Amino acid sequence: MRARLLLLAPLATLALAACGEKSLDNDKGETFIRGVVSDKVGVKVKSVSCPEDVKAKKGGKFKCQVTGTDGTKGAVDVVQTDDKGNVEIRSTLLPSAKLEQSVNDVIRQQITGRPITSRCPDIVAPRKGSSFVCQVSGDDGTRGDARVTGKDDVGNVRIDADFLHTGAAENQIVRDVERKSGAASVEAICPAILPNMVGQQFDCDVTSKKGQITVVATQTAQGPFRLRLKR
Repeated sequence: MRARLLLLAPLATLALAACGEKSLDNDKGETFIRGVVSDKVGVKVKSVSCPEDVKAKKGGKFKCQVTGTDGTKGAVDVVQTDDKGNVEIRSTLLPSAKLEQSVNDVIRQQITGRPITSRCPDIVAPRKGSSFVCQVSGDDGTRGDARVTGKDDVGNVRIDADFLHTGAAENQIVRDVERKSGAASVEAICPAILPNMVGQQFDCDVTSKKGQITVVATQTAQGPFRLRLKR
């Protein structure tokens, strides 16, 4: 799936120099940027570091490094709009909530609507070819990884997750159990997150009018699964 997540518009403006001062207020700028990035981009910020002794100059530009609570780093651009200390804050960091929601949507499509939550790095700056991993969790606690890759430098990304379709797996198990046991009204519940990997095993709870059993499913190369009852 492709998604566009970049926040291109200026985040905020601020005066970083008092009347008559020739240098920008470094501490004031760092505090302000921390609040702006946290509120408007939605990332968890641990600290902000800006260059010291920046002279007030119209058109002057510099970068401030933003560090997330997980140690990831990125930068925001600061552009001076005049020589009196007024600046504009611009960010190309991906909005955390929107990124995680996009990952959730992709995984939900693959596993038939089961509730999913994802956790991506705090600070992500888009770059063509760069990639990072978001951890996804199902409603039953099962987990897996989704990889997000930058398609360009302007916020277009590709989200990849190599999971089995849980609904399709459950349907196949139902058909196999019905065929082998002759049971009717069979229902199967399998783990929410099933990495697509030959040889993996997972338990599915199968219920019919005859009672409830646990089936161990093994993914094979020739066909989706090999089944056996769990004693």
